Amino acid sequence: MTQMPSIQQISLSLSAERNAIAPATCANNSRLERDLKAVRDHVEPLFAPVNIPIPLHQRMSPFNICITQQFARTLESTHRLLDRALVDIVERWFTDIEANFPSRMPLEPHEEEVIRWISSQEQSQSGPEKMPDFRKRSGMWRTDILFDDRSTGGAKICEINARIPFNGFYIAGLQSEATKKFGASRIGLKAANELKDTKEILFDCFDRSKSIFHIHKKWPGVDSRFFGYDYKKATGLDVVQIGPSQLQLEKDDSSPTGWSLYANIGGASGDDEHTSSTGGLLKVEQCALELFQEEFADINPTSLKQLAMCSVNDFRTIFLLHDKRILGIVLDEIANLVKRNVFSPDEGRILRDGIAETLIPGSNALKQLLEETKQDPLAKNEWIVKPVRDASCNGIRLGVDIEQDEWLSLLERLSSRALYPASDDAYVVQRLVKHGKYDIVRHDVSVAKTEQFHLIGSCHMINSQSLVFGPWRIGDKVHVGLGPDAQGIVMSCVISAEGMEHLDPRKREE
Repeated sequence: MTQMPSIQQISLSLSAERNAIAPATCANNSRLERDLKAVRDHVEPLFAPVNIPIPLHQRMSPFNICITQQFARTLESTHRLLDRALVDIVERWFTDIEANFPSRMPLEPHEEEVIRWISSQEQSQSGPEKMPDFRKRSGMWRTDILFDDRSTGGAKICEINARIPFNGFYIAGLQSEATKKFGASRIGLKAANELKDTKEILFDCFDRSKSIFHIHKKWPGVDSRFFGYDYKKATGLDVVQIGPSQLQLEKDDSSPTGWSLYANIGGASGDDEHTSSTGGLLKVEQCALELFQEEFADINPTSLKQLAMCSVNDFRTIFLLHDKRILGIVLDEIANLVKRNVFSPDEGRILRDGIAETLIPGSNALKQLLEETKQDPLAKNEWIVKPVRDASCNGIRLGVDIEQDEWLSLLERLSSRALYPASDDAYVVQRLVKHGKYDIVRHDVSVAKTEQFHLIGSCHMINSQSLVFGPWRIGDKVHVGLGPDAQGIVMSCVISAEGMEHLDPRKREE
């Protein structure tokens, strides 16, 4: 009997039959095809009425990731520590003169203006119109997690995704629902994402007596479409799809800004997808924004403030937590958090170990790295660079793929001063995670076989309260995509019961 790894891809149906954990590599092609059909039979009727623009149901694996209870506890502990650190930092963003966060991580002017206004409203308002405190109403964010082979599978949070609230909840939840039918709960395997429970948590982020406005343009929406469909079924109220150009201000002396925000749904956008057929103006009292950062620049400052008052994601979550520099700020602040008794020394160590080393523009650490790489041209091979505001691995470059002269020129620019995210084309420099490789079976390839990939896990945090395990994907050099022409896969995870320390010793089924 071999010791059970912390992370592995397994077949739930074969595990249920054998009454022991069975790696996906043990499943034969007949089982793969049978289980894949069962998954698609479950999810395709759910995708059909929602009109998802990307066929993600085709990327859903019939297999799952299995993690041990101890590993699940470690992931949850690290994420709750990260949340505490983020809340503390955001609450001090403009008031901690010594930390001087705005200078270390400058934002574009319109972004700083609106989050400075939010912070001032949070501190000065009282009564029912008071802006909710960040620690109670931060919204939703999701990490990406890599697994470092140098530390026996140690989890490394490499970024936070926060510009899109519903970002993986449904995709992981639906795959979990579909594979739960294979009966692995009978042997103590527990689904880490119970979609029914997750839906209730998401509904509780809103006032169920009011419509929600879903504001988007470039982003086609995936999970948000499922949420809108379910919200209407649960409440009878629409999630109204609008573009930013349909927002309209009207005078309102009772509002802190002197204005109220309305959606012009009479066809002003000229975009049928974002336009209701009922016509007229509807007051925007709660909303979910799925906008790229540059799209916020096209919204006037007063409208931004109105949106900030009713957005499910606090704008500080969108502009600060989604920024790749924030992990560098967190790492730099851990000593201060320990000194101020926000963390114990052990908690500080756990969080530091759980975040990929991240160097931000203008930092002393980046200046030091520049000097080191001048002396040792191979040093760059231990690092990557990534744009501070992008996602989906866009713009990530590995140091090993960059010529030395270009690398030094890039570091000279990044280390010269703190940079603005868009106008200065800012990047962070992050230590390359030496990925652990895992035996993975993909379903949608010409020949199903055992391949080696690294894994990308994720966890969602909702309003500093609820932690939900998100989708798991595979990576080669960077993550293997999920688009129509890609061959990536999406899996949810299950958690093994205490005492399931050993793998099934039997070989691959015939």
